[in-house]
Amino acid sequence: MSTTSEKIKNIPHLSFEDALKHLEETVSTMENNDNGLDAVIDNYEYGVALKKYLQQKLSEAKLKIEKISSESDTLL
Repeated sequence: MSTTSEKIKNIPHLSFEDALKHLEETVSTMENNDNGLDAVIDNYEYGVALKKYLQQKLSEAKLKIEKISSESDTLL
């Protein structure tokens, strides 16, 4: 089983969709499992890292869309 730090290091290799799936699974695990405080903290740490990554990916996508839109406006 991977440690939390190993899972966090692997996040940049995930697609947006896979990272979102991992976040959903992590939240579900936290909601439905009673594995103790240490497990909750590990899951929370991983979830925060996934959320940060997803927000970064969305921000990058927004910038690309804005760039494409502004470039297409100058062509018209």
